[in-house]
Amino acid sequence: MKPIKAIQDKIQDKKEADKKAAEKKVKGALPAPEEADEKAEGTVKTVKGTVSGMSRYGIAVEYGQDEKFTAFEMWANYLSNTTLSGAKKFSELAYGDTVELTYKELKGGGSRILKSVKLISKKPKEALLSASGADS
Repeated sequence: MKPIKAIQDKIQDKKEADKKAAEKKVKGALPAPEEADEKAEGTVKTVKGTVSGMSRYGIAVEYGQDEKFTAFEMWANYLSNTTLSGAKKFSELAYGDTVELTYKELKGGGSRILKSVKLISKKPKEALLSASGADS
C-alpha cells in the first residue's frame, strides 16, 4: 500500500509543479509573436509619452494632443520578449512616468509588436502628492 501512496503523491506533486510553471508563463505577458509576424513587413516606430494606464498585460501611453486638447493615446501589450530598461520590472512603472516605447507597426492593419519599453523619468513625488490631495 505504501508504494501506491508514494506514486500518487509524486504524481500530485508533478501536477502542481506543472500548474505553477504554466501560471508563470502566462502571468504578465502574452506569448512572443510568431516568427511570421517578426518577418512581416512593417515600420519600427518610437513614441515618447507619459504612462496613462497599465495592467499586467500592457501599457497605455499618452503621447500628445490636438488643437482641441484631445489626447492621443496608444495601448501596447507586453510580450514575453519585450525588453525593459530603466526599471527592473514592468510593475515598477506608474501613472505619470515618462517612457519611450519602441514597436513594429505591421502593414495592412493596426497590429503592433512591442519591442522595448524605456523608463525616461519617474513622475516627481511632489506631483503625486498634490494630485492625490494630500497637501490640502
